[in-house]
Amino acid sequence: RPLLARLVAACRDVGMEPLVEIHAAEELDVALDAGARVIGVNNRNLHTFELDLGTTDRAAEQLRKRNLKFDHMGSGDVEYALCALSGMSDAADVDRYRKVGVGMVLIGESLMRSPDPGDTIRKLCLDPDDYQKKLDQQTFQPGLKLIKVCGITAPDDALAACRAGANLIGVIFAPKSKRRVDPSQASAVVRAVRAFGERAGPTAALSALASSPPASASPIRRVAHKSLLLERVASRTPLVVGVFQDAPPDEIRRTE
Repeated sequence: RPLLARLVAACRDVGMEPLVEIHAAEELDVALDAGARVIGVNNRNLHTFELDLGTTDRAAEQLRKRNLKFDHMGSGDVEYALCALSGMSDAADVDRYRKVGVGMVLIGESLMRSPDPGDTIRKLCLDPDDYQKKLDQQTFQPGLKLIKVCGITAPDDALAACRAGANLIGVIFAPKSKRRVDPSQASAVVRAVRAFGERAGPTAALSALASSPPASASPIRRVAHKSLLLERVASRTPLVVGVFQDAPPDEIRRTE
């Protein structure tokens, strides 16, 4: 617990709010004792690989029993964010978590296995009770609005992702990655994305988000503000995101 608390504090010292992943009920206690505000619940037991979607439901119930504010569908200033990790395969799965106050979901395997990832994304985002109507109208529920394509190594691939609608272009600096780029490759990708130019889209929302939340606001509110600002900006102009693994801050800053 002391180590986790130090890691949480170190993240906040550099302006990051860490996501602390849990699975077992006792791990929630560890995360909360360490000061975690963004809690990711892995529905998969990594020892047995058994999947139980009720794991996130039980974590939400425990947060409610402790009177901790996390429900993003409710009113008031939330203090925590609850994220569901692993196992979602359709809109009903996402909607069940939305109804218990989950603010984010992480989905990977369903998209990797899908013969039509675009259709799968629509099924995950759309209202499960009126799927066909909303699919025809392309009317999405709030959330899941940023699309990131990671592992880009060449300008042409970056442009293809931008034209397909990607908001975030990921370049990987992790030493052991098969798709690692060097600074010159990353610079070429950045130049290509910047040359792609701004997309058409509303700009009025940006001015409303320009001011930061008050200093008294909870960490989650500040993170939500930054997330919303990123969503608004990246919906108009694709951004390049660097992906690092155990890199010191100085190395990360040199890539800016």
